[in-house]
Amino acid sequence: IFTTGELPSSFFFSILFLHVAVPLGLLALYLVHVSKVARPTHQPPRPMRLLALGGLVTISLLWPFGVEASADPTRLLGTVQIDLFFTALLPVFSKLPAWGVWLLTIFASLAVLVGVPLATRPKKKPEPSWVDWDLCTGCTTCYLDCPYEAISMVKRTGETAADSRRSEFVAQVNPDLCVSCGICAGSCAPMGVGPPGRTGRDQLLTVKKWFMENDPKNGLVVIACDKSFAELPEPNLYLVGCIGSLHTSVIEWLIRKGVAGVFILSCPARDCHNREGPKWANETIYENREAELQERVDRRRVRVAAFAGTESIMARIEIETFRNELEQLKETPEEESPDLDTECPEKILDEEI
Repeated sequence: IFTTGELPSSFFFSILFLHVAVPLGLLALYLVHVSKVARPTHQPPRPMRLLALGGLVTISLLWPFGVEASADPTRLLGTVQIDLFFTALLPVFSKLPAWGVWLLTIFASLAVLVGVPLATRPKKKPEPSWVDWDLCTGCTTCYLDCPYEAISMVKRTGETAADSRRSEFVAQVNPDLCVSCGICAGSCAPMGVGPPGRTGRDQLLTVKKWFMENDPKNGLVVIACDKSFAELPEPNLYLVGCIGSLHTSVIEWLIRKGVAGVFILSCPARDCHNREGPKWANETIYENREAELQERVDRRRVRVAAFAGTESIMARIEIETFRNELEQLKETPEEESPDLDTECPEKILDEEI
């Protein structure tokens, strides 16, 4: 691949250097990649690792790559075996001139580096979350839950700073880091944080309007992620941006309005578009995490299940199973005006987080 047709004297040193520099460079890029996220996961799930290892071992046993004969400095080999796993491009490169190899390599690299970000970038930049300091109690839950470390705790300023009844610290969103996933909205008990139009209070208004338009009373409401299950054939399908952004007050309101049950259909824990949505949804519903589903809600009428977007058939089977279970329960009476508690006690922080 050298234009002169001869190998420079430093060729083997360069190869040795690249063997060390390239992995270190990839490691540096990887660290940059995960530097803006909280709790990055560095390993694939254990079953996937074992499956990949087993597959490679099986392939190597069934189609082993032969070892060349011992090197003989007096002979120049005319042909060598090619391992398509590591050197698949070698047959292509061997038929191209030196400038063609470099051009193809540079073009392919730029296509990946530029094309992937452009292809995955949203058409319109979503609006970042915001915090209503009049409602913020300084509980730090949204700060801890944010998958992108876009929320920090700062000292309260402004008109409410002089009120001794309020927390000393409040949440603040960095709009440059926020991706508008809305997980903070699902973790705020007083419903004081979230993207515009998607805070807990906004969610209650939205579900009330949806309820009036669809009238799902005595039926099963399926709340699902709009990125994976937008086309799910369910009569009472209620889509949200991320299951982790769903405020538990929406579930309670639906149950108290007389629906037979609420089936929450989330992405798998390691396949969430917003990384940790299913994790926080399960903890607020079943483990009494802040903004928890209240004890007064009949848990028999709430079901959470995780399926990938390609597993819609399995998801529908699980939904039908839950629907059959609900038929064994008595109908829940509708409450005319379900009164939901949107307040929570203040928490005092001694130092900035």
